[in-house]
Amino acid sequence: MQNSDIPALVILTKLHRLEGLLHKSLPNNVPSEIEQCYTDNKLKQLKFTGELVRLDGLFKSDNLEFLSFKGPALSQQLYGDPTERSGRDIDLLIRLKDVKSALELMKIEGYKLTIKFATPKQFSTILEYYHHFEFYHPEKDLTVEIHWRISSHNNFLPSDIIWSNHNVISIAGKEINVLSPLHEALFLCVHGAKHCYFRLHWVADIYHHLITKDHAFINELVALSKKENLLTPVMATFQLLVQLYPELEEELGFPNEISKRSSKLAEICIEQIVLNTSLTKFEDRKSRITRMRLHHKVNYLFGGVSGWFKGVIQRNVRPKNWETFAFPDSVFFLNHFFSRIIWLFTPRTK
Repeated sequence: MQNSDIPALVILTKLHRLEGLLHKSLPNNVPSEIEQCYTDNKLKQLKFTGELVRLDGLFKSDNLEFLSFKGPALSQQLYGDPTERSGRDIDLLIRLKDVKSALELMKIEGYKLTIKFATPKQFSTILEYYHHFEFYHPEKDLTVEIHWRISSHNNFLPSDIIWSNHNVISIAGKEINVLSPLHEALFLCVHGAKHCYFRLHWVADIYHHLITKDHAFINELVALSKKENLLTPVMATFQLLVQLYPELEEELGFPNEISKRSSKLAEICIEQIVLNTSLTKFEDRKSRITRMRLHHKVNYLFGGVSGWFKGVIQRNVRPKNWETFAFPDSVFFLNHFFSRIIWLFTPRTK
């Protein structure tokens, strides 16, 4: 490795959130910049882990419970260390009936909502069409997402099924609720494909998850994805993995259920891995339009015309849109048609 390559490598490592995996793959002579990058991420994830354990105690003391996915819990499951995997926040799944109680608890703990809703209709619409609230703690510099649905995708498993099959792991001596291995695999496939795997650590996650499984598990995953009408993202994930890790095809015996939609989705994922730097931020109107077109295309590949239409409705009632403009509750239905268009053509402040 040339010294001139190190700054670019650090940027790409942070962009794809691969600090832990890169550090582990390098020989003993690790460049100081890479070592610092790894240490910074390790300390950040240690802070997330401590807060996860603390919140678990607070929720339980209020007779609430959550299921942790992604973040430190996923890192513990895949890499044997809650601080090894990089992440930007803590994701918690709660029951829908507990949303208001959880919101109050987070506010008492000093967390502030990052989205705004000013009316009862806005709140009920968020619960119906959206899937989480994001909180930020300014003093701790921590972000926590409280989910009542694990995914924005409408076909994903209902929360009651997830809760009835969940697992429990130990982190720092505390028992933390997590997804079952099968549900976790399905989530990783759907979440990664929904975002076109534009961060390589999502590819690494599903690889490390599946490499420990056998043919029976893969068949069970495919059967579940068919049942939930999610075969396209699962097969697209398999195609992507085989391109990046050819040995997996023989080891896991991926079934031959390739479709035009899954092949197209896999192609888009490859493109986004390459082009993610220009597509991850809304720097101008052109890039926002490009991202919007990509979103619509992926929704169609996931679920055909009905999936595309559901995606349009959901996207048009995103709370972030209302920060630009929102119609009053008396004519709230207009937000379904116009809020995204208004958002699109509103200049951004830098």
